[in-house]
Amino acid sequence: MIGNFEKCLSYTLTEEGYHPNDSNNPFGYVNDPHDPGGITQIGVTKKAWEDYLGHPVTESDMRSLRPDTVSPFYKTNYWDTCSCDKLPEGVDLVVFDFAVNNGTGKAIRSLQDVIGVKSDGVLGPQTLEAINLTIPTTIITGVSDRRLAHLQSRPTFDRYGKGWSARVARVEDLAFKMVAR
Repeated sequence: MIGNFEKCLSYTLTEEGYHPNDSNNPFGYVNDPHDPGGITQIGVTKKAWEDYLGHPVTESDMRSLRPDTVSPFYKTNYWDTCSCDKLPEGVDLVVFDFAVNNGTGKAIRSLQDVIGVKSDGVLGPQTLEAINLTIPTTIITGVSDRRLAHLQSRPTFDRYGKGWSARVARVEDLAFKMVAR
């Protein structure tokens, strides 16, 4: 939905570890040797940040990332790529958060599977038309179910699955509340 980016980003950043009142780690810095993402700050991996900037960065550079710094990264790489401004409120959140956590192609293909159009990972006119003909809560449930199934298929689910599953449920719940307003 147009104008919903800041609200959805704020929520997703919280899911990605941004907790400004946590004096120990307010920006969610992680360097878990079991996580293939490696060094991560506010959900942005070192590799993704380097790709976005077009040059290498240091651990110190990563630790200095703040919400206002990464907002354009999230808007360009996830929100705009998934055409979230064109999605109904609530649907925009589940697609955006899915894309951030699992990739834009996977999020869009899952959305397309739910609405019954060709699953090509491109959110074009046919997909948008089908979205407009589908009840938003149906899309939210379907995308959330596919996201959870994808996460359950990952080899690291035993280690991270409880947290991932809880995140999917929280995002789905908030998306339903957005639709109900």
